[in-house]
Amino acid sequence: DLVPLGIRETEAPYALGPDAPILLGEPTSNRLVAAQKGLLSVTARAVGQAGHSAFPDRGVSAIHRLLDFLDAVRREPWPDDDQLGPTTFNIGRIAGGVANNVFAPAAEASLLFRLVRTAEETLGRLDALRTEGVTIETVSQNDPLRIAVPDGFETTIVPFNTDARWLGSLGTVWLCGPGAIEVAHSEHEHIDLPDLERGIETYAALARAALGV
Repeated sequence: DLVPLGIRETEAPYALGPDAPILLGEPTSNRLVAAQKGLLSVTARAVGQAGHSAFPDRGVSAIHRLLDFLDAVRREPWPDDDQLGPTTFNIGRIAGGVANNVFAPAAEASLLFRLVRTAEETLGRLDALRTEGVTIETVSQNDPLRIAVPDGFETTIVPFNTDARWLGSLGTVWLCGPGAIEVAHSEHEHIDLPDLERGIETYAALARAALGV
């Protein structure tokens, strides 16, 4: 039904061809995203030598080695970007060890970076920070993305990452949707009803723009 888009059935037909924009829904408070940060997810693993913790010369703690690496990551002056802001990262998970009286033979941590530079550059810096016994495995990565947006819509820059990088190989991507990303992944995650209603209007306007109406 084209009526909600403001198009009467008596008007000339409109069709979306293969070059039509892809509308990717994300919680952007109904603003079109002009740029998004990249993403780099890695697992850092450390190896040690198990031994009785009363005898430091009989073992090596993988946890201590991992903590040395993580401390270096935290102290590193990661780059800023005039448009995207600072590089940020989160250590989301740490695991390792067998008992508190045994030097840990293995340990690992999961890190996720929000990038303003390429993933390749960030991986190079991580490799330079590696301490003894530590290896880094890349889990997922994609670079920051600048997105062309249609005229007449409010825009924003987002510090999170979406599938826009991958969908971009198929054509133009418009990234927009109701809801605030600031409350995502929290115990009070929600979308306000007025924001949802405004999202319907925004999507209709984007559809008209895609149709050239």
